[in-house]
Amino acid sequence: MSNVRERLKDPAVIDRIMNLTTPQLKALIKRFPADEQESIADLLGELRTRTTRKKAEAKFMDFVKEVWPTFIGGRHHARMAAAFERVANGEIKRLIITCHPGIRSQSSRLTCSRLGFWANFRITRRFRRHIRRNWRSDLGAK
Repeated sequence: MSNVRERLKDPAVIDRIMNLTTPQLKALIKRFPADEQESIADLLGELRTRTTRKKAEAKFMDFVKEVWPTFIGGRHHARMAAAFERVANGEIKRLIITCHPGIRSQSSRLTCSRLGFWANFRITRRFRRHIRRNWRSDLGAK
């Protein structure tokens, strides 16, 4: 079992596993001894969750596809997402996006409701701890 855990840390193995379909994953799990199959399935599920979370944290469109499965994206959404990522990474400080009326509906939902969640999702635990540690209640005192 520990050998399996070590192999799941290899990026090449992770990439191969992430590209498998559900039937292929089930067939892979059946190749292990019966007493280890459940724990292997749990490990693979955890691995899939972690990699999905990493992708969603890094790319706005991956995040949107996870939280809004019925979303149908277009080129303009991809361009908007790239611009949002550049703002989030600090490459640009100000951004104005204009759209013609035909595409405003989904773009507004994308920007107003999903962008804020994604920005909050990107804040790491370390940054949150830093904020809590440095926040002083006497900041407003004279």
